[in-house]
Amino acid sequence: KDRDERQKFAMENVKKLYGDFLDIDIDYVSIVDFQTFVDVVDAYGGLTIDVDQNMCHRDNADGTNINLKKGIQQLDGKKTLDFVRYRMSMNCSPKTKESNDFERNARQQQVISKLLDKITTPQGLLNLSSVFDAVAKNVKTDIPSVQIESLIKTYVSIDLDKIEYVHLEGRWDGKYVRLSDEDVAMASERLKVQLLPDGPPPAEPEQ
Repeated sequence: KDRDERQKFAMENVKKLYGDFLDIDIDYVSIVDFQTFVDVVDAYGGLTIDVDQNMCHRDNADGTNINLKKGIQQLDGKKTLDFVRYRMSMNCSPKTKESNDFERNARQQQVISKLLDKITTPQGLLNLSSVFDAVAKNVKTDIPSVQIESLIKTYVSIDLDKIEYVHLEGRWDGKYVRLSDEDVAMASERLKVQLLPDGPPPAEPEQ
């Protein structure tokens, strides 16, 4: 019970924090652990990923063991998680190049795109029950079940070209991404347009 109360408190504060930061109303939030990601990727038989660099990181304290080679390859759920998580090299000889948040964002977008490609295939639709099992076991959310059903129906059939990624560039100082007020305002306005009741207005034809 105490754990549930702490999660509820955290979820409410996350909604307020990011809602205030981006000046938008956030109605729902979900807590997704790493195992959910691994299980979903495995439910689709892994993903063909273009690994952009060699990655090596070993940490006996938390059990992390990342060892990926550059190139296009088939990754299972655990290795796909390694691919999107990789930040720096430790306990490896030779060490591999570090990775900043911009590069990690690009990897995450590649993985999301690959997953959506699989989900929208006939075979992918047949595997949805396995995905639901993985999500049900590992996700905590305050989204009503009827709303979840509506979201699934919407996004399973979505045109991938209609997905817009809104990311903040900022300035990398070696430890953190420092965002300018202009960057945050731009992201806020783009999100607000997407949240209009009738969706974003159609693009004006090129002259």
